[in-house]
Amino acid sequence: VFFDDETMQKTRKLEVSHRFFIYDKFREQGNKCYHKGEYEESLKLYERALGCFKWLESKKEEEQKKEEEISTNEENPKEETGFENLFKHNKGLLGMFTDDNIELRDGEDVTEKMEQDMRNSMLLQIYMSLAISYMALKHFKMSLIALEDAFKLNDKNSQLYYRRSQARAYNKNSTLEDLYQAKKDIELAIEMKRYEKLFQSEPGILKILNLSNAEEAYLEQAHYVEKRIKERREFERDHIKYIFARAKQIQLVEEKLKCEGRYVEKELNQTSVSLSLIHISEPTRLLSISYAVFCLKKK
Repeated sequence: VFFDDETMQKTRKLEVSHRFFIYDKFREQGNKCYHKGEYEESLKLYERALGCFKWLESKKEEEQKKEEEISTNEENPKEETGFENLFKHNKGLLGMFTDDNIELRDGEDVTEKMEQDMRNSMLLQIYMSLAISYMALKHFKMSLIALEDAFKLNDKNSQLYYRRSQARAYNKNSTLEDLYQAKKDIELAIEMKRYEKLFQSEPGILKILNLSNAEEAYLEQAHYVEKRIKERREFERDHIKYIFARAKQIQLVEEKLKCEGRYVEKELNQTSVSLSLIHISEPTRLLSISYAVFCLKKK
């Protein structure tokens, strides 16, 4: 949770330019794991890379350090039992984390404009890497959260819109509303790419950055989104047909029971009511297939 081992503590005390080398080591290891299909491991390494610049810190760390100093200075320190030793080294895991005892370190120590820009650039890259790994694991909600953090740093980056479009379109549970947003994102990415300075670079540089086929990838994503929207429409249309057919079946059964004298309408607050399909609305969020809206209509 905190990545507060000795290596990370030393890293966080370095200048941003020096932290880069540790950050880049974790990022490259994460990339290797990702390309081998080891997505869980890649996430761990990307999170450690992120931890070089953004981390959680216990507000009680100073108190803990004082306790350790007192224990060290004692002439005859008490020998710890196995349980005491276990508790000492794992009490952070045994406690409850709240805003009262935990605080977020998010670049407050970086004041120089150049270092802030460098830090934000590295964070932007690692957020995208996290988002891609989450997508590979089908954790689309977490992917979107990582991308939202990236958007807070720079909302003029076409790659972010491209990745957010993927996170929405790849999710088989996305609603039509989600897919329309994915379409909007990829259209923005394609338009934005035309004016981005990065894509005005030499082909060799784009190849090194693995962006030489960006235009093709963006267009392919646009076609995929259109395909998903079409599939989703057909899926929901089929379920609407089923709902109407089912409602018709229920109506026929009720009519048959009435003819046989076996149907008795129940009263609700002295008012006779029956179930009727009154209109079709936008999809609800509770169920991905919930498209038709039913209600109790007073006679």
